Amino acid sequence: MSGKKKSGAWKAAKSIAALILTVAVLGGAVTLAATESGLALSYNGTTYSAGESVRLPPAREYTFGIEKPLGIVKKIGVKVTANPASTLKFTADGKEYAFYTGDETADDYTGYFGITAKDRKLRFTIPDNATLKQALRYKYGTEKIELIGQSGEADFLLAVTSGEKEISFTFSLPQDFSLTLTPKEFVF
Repeated sequence: MSGKKKSGAWKAAKSIAALILTVAVLGGAVTLAATESGLALSYNGTTYSAGESVRLPPAREYTFGIEKPLGIVKKIGVKVTANPASTLKFTADGKEYAFYTGDETADDYTGYFGITAKDRKLRFTIPDNATLKQALRYKYGTEKIELIGQSGEADFLLAVTSGEKEISFTFSLPQDFSLTLTPKEFVF
């Protein structure tokens, strides 16, 4: 009988842990601060442009409308890069790097995120279990990533272009996640 209680308690603890883990990962996912030149993005009926900051609700996928003052949106380009303002440093396989390097190829993280831009819509998808360390593992092809210090709230830059117009948003991902159950045993 007590084996069943432990089993039920263990299942409940695992469910609670999974919920906490999900909230931790999603909770730090997207805070957008916009800078722009002639474009605006809309989300859930609200349009965001220059100098505005918004904290979006946790989600794995965001769909934005893309707007220009004159309503003519040419071909849309989207890129996710390291933010030039980021001071984050890290090691990959023991070698130290700066998150923002100034090298266009080294700073490009677009492939880590799911991005489609079509018909004045931008769909931005954050991978499951996305963390800053996972993005670095993807980019550098190694599991041996260690962050030096703390990341900021604006490590990445999402830039949307149409013709010569651009709007960019900064955002960050959680550094990493871990789960510790205390106490290690539940007795009922």
